[in-house]
Amino acid sequence: MSLPAEAIDRLFSRLNAVYGAAWDRQMGNAPLADVKSAWGHELSWFSDKLGTLAWALENLPERCPNVIEFKFLARRAPVP
Repeated sequence: MSLPAEAIDRLFSRLNAVYGAAWDRQMGNAPLADVKSAWGHELSWFSDKLGTLAWALENLPERCPNVIEFKFLARRAPVP
C-alpha cells in the first residue's frame, strides 16, 4: 500500500513552494515519478493519518528534508 498519489502531489507542491530552488536541487535528476513513488512508499504508514502529515507540513525544518527526515518529523506529531 502506498500514500495516495493526490496526497503526494499536494505534499510535493507545498514543499516546492516552501523550499523553492533547494527543493529542486534535492530532487536532482531522478525521474519525478520515481521520486514520488519512493515518497509514497516511505509514507504509506500515514495513509489513514493524513492529519499527521499536515502537522509535519506546518512544522517544517529550516532545511529541506529528505523523505526519511520528513517521515521522522511526521512521527513527532502530537497524538490527537
